[in-house]
Amino acid sequence: EGRPVPTPAGFDLMAPRQLHPFLKSPILSAAGKRRVLKEYWIEAAPQEDESLQDFAVRRFGREAFERMIQPMIGGIYTADPAKLSLRATLPRFLEMEEQYGGVLRGLKLHSSHEKSADAIVNNQASGARYGMFLSFDRGMSVLQETLFSSIENEITLHKNSTVEKIAQQENGGYDVSLRNENTPRHFDSVIIAAPSYVAGKLLEELDSYLSSELNAIPYASAAIVVTGYPLSQIQHPMDCFGMVIPAIERRNILAVSCTSRKFPNRAPEGSIQLRTFIGGALQQHLLEKDDDELLAITQQELREIFGVEGTPETTHVVRWNRAMPQYHVGHLDRVNRIGKQLEKHPGLAVAGNALNGVGIPDVIQTAQASVEKCWTEITGAD
Repeated sequence: EGRPVPTPAGFDLMAPRQLHPFLKSPILSAAGKRRVLKEYWIEAAPQEDESLQDFAVRRFGREAFERMIQPMIGGIYTADPAKLSLRATLPRFLEMEEQYGGVLRGLKLHSSHEKSADAIVNNQASGARYGMFLSFDRGMSVLQETLFSSIENEITLHKNSTVEKIAQQENGGYDVSLRNENTPRHFDSVIIAAPSYVAGKLLEELDSYLSSELNAIPYASAAIVVTGYPLSQIQHPMDCFGMVIPAIERRNILAVSCTSRKFPNRAPEGSIQLRTFIGGALQQHLLEKDDDELLAITQQELREIFGVEGTPETTHVVRWNRAMPQYHVGHLDRVNRIGKQLEKHPGLAVAGNALNGVGIPDVIQTAQASVEKCWTEITGAD
């Protein structure tokens, strides 16, 4: 009927940890539920890189993929599931198939050892485990501001300095050319923390093969329309953390996050802040619209889905152009090739979210690995 339906408690992105809530849920038909349970007896396939769509349909059937798996995982990666590499994004499901013969078997064995706070949170909030989501009281900018303030007395920071070229020197180190300076600056080591297409452009003359591999990583764009409403304007009780939308619904939005339900101090008492996601790999054409058109789309969709009436009290449109790297099938092979090529350039590393994970913890881990690589190669220390 075009209205939100709660994800059954214990549903873990691709499969249920708890059968009773899953069987009671109206999201899948009786035939669709039987097909999911049949996964117990589906034989494991050879452990090759496989797309999310191929893996999910093979193990759980097309209905479960289209109605539950695609929107749950698509809401994270804004990707085309027919191209998204499962091994590069959610390898634990492949590992369950390999180790236990299937995902349901693996989840059952894991669940028996997880009678913890994690499991309690999973029971209280359907779908994603929202106890794992954290933010700062003043937003995510607090992270980089705090990191900088902790080292600002030990470094020299050059803001708004556009790097145009990086050249490796025969006697070691790298010359970095800035747009507004005639003489390059010399550094012992360079870590490029930027989108892969930016890194590829900077390294084009230094290493054309490395540059081409970095440039080959595709990206998707998205827009986030932030709106604030008094709860009195909304028919739905908004007793949820958010909503993801199956692509088969053919709506013009990907997901809605009830930000002020997840995090405190995001909206005044009696109001709610909503973040509506538009675009992604499957809806790139929508990003050709201007901000007013995106806001109109959002208002129409929220009206149909949640019964939101009237105009929002606050609005803000944020565009993330070419910001989401797409981990297509074969991505890990490309990452390995990039890593081997970087070994030929001591003191040079590439960080960011294009290689080893799109989340903040992944980016931090990649940054640490980049520093360790450069430090070891420059100093010879372990």
